[in-house]
Amino acid sequence: MNVSFPPEFSGGLALVWIGLVWLSTAIVHFGFAWAVLNDSYSLLRHHRRNTTLVGGSLWALATLFGGVFVAAVYWLVHHSTLCPQPPKDAPRSNP
Repeated sequence: MNVSFPPEFSGGLALVWIGLVWLSTAIVHFGFAWAVLNDSYSLLRHHRRNTTLVGGSLWALATLFGGVFVAAVYWLVHHSTLCPQPPKDAPRSNP
């Protein structure tokens, strides 16, 4: 299969677009990783719950590489109805 691009995309313009897409993706990954890290600390401090499976730092690192999809898995595991919630009148246990 022979694919040809218009002449305006054969030079530096294509590299600029690729760079902008890469930079945007990196910003989104860093933002979600930062949010996951902050949320994991919030779970520990305010709700006295540890993160599931691995620690918060490892969740953030996984989100840094996996992006939005890993952040969605984090949310499903920790904040959706899949996450078992302790009863409201039950005392909280210290970690």
